[in-house]
Amino acid sequence: MARIAFLATFPPEPLMSGFSMRIHGIMDGLPDEHRLLPVYPANDSQVKYPPRTSFTRGRVTRLEELISPVPRIVMNYRKSPERSVVHGEIAGFEPDLVIASGLHVVPLVPPGLPFVYDAHNIEWHLAYRLYRHSSGSLPVRIHRYLTYLKLKRWEHRLIKNCRGVIACSSTDAREFSSIRNREVPVVYNGVDREYWRMKRKPVHGELLFCGDMGY
Repeated sequence: MARIAFLATFPPEPLMSGFSMRIHGIMDGLPDEHRLLPVYPANDSQVKYPPRTSFTRGRVTRLEELISPVPRIVMNYRKSPERSVVHGEIAGFEPDLVIASGLHVVPLVPPGLPFVYDAHNIEWHLAYRLYRHSSGSLPVRIHRYLTYLKLKRWEHRLIKNCRGVIACSSTDAREFSSIRNREVPVVYNGVDREYWRMKRKPVHGELLFCGDMGY
C-alpha cells in the first residue's frame, strides 16, 4: 500500500473542463489499496474525493512579475496564503509520492519529497505561440516573450529534476523525453461517457463544438 498526496490545480469535480476530467480520471485510476491525500482548491460541489486541505492563489503585482525569474503562473501559488499549511498537511501525511497535477501547484510540494509532474500542457509552447501570433503593442509582445523564456527555463529544470513526468499526448511525451533522456509515459485525456450521455435524440444537421477559444 502506497501513500499518495495528489495536488491539483483545479477541483476534480464537476467534470466541466479538460483539467477536471483528467484529474478525476487519474484519481479514479489509482488502486483502491493506496491511501490518497487530495489537495486542491475548494468548491461547493459534492465530490467523490473531498480535499483534506485546500488553497487559494496569492496576489502578484506587475512589478513582482517583471523582476522575478519565476513565471507568474508559478508565483501565484508560491505566494499562496495557505502554502505553509499545505506543506505541513502533506509532510504530516508522510507520502511515498506526491503527484503535482499542473505546473502551477509545484511550489506547494514540500521540499525534499519525491514528486511526479502531471503535465497538462507544454506551457512554454503555449506561451511561445501566444507571442508569435500576438498583434499587440511592442510592450505586450516583449512581456509575452519574457513570459515564454521564464516558462521554458523553469519547466525545463522541473522536468529534468522531478521523480517522473506524465504527458497527456505522444507529442508532449517526445518533447519531455528528449529533455529527460528517458521515455516519458502518456496518460491520454478521456471523457466519462456515462456522465456525458446525451439526454435527447440527435438532430440531423446540428453540431455542438465545446472548446476554449482562448487558445
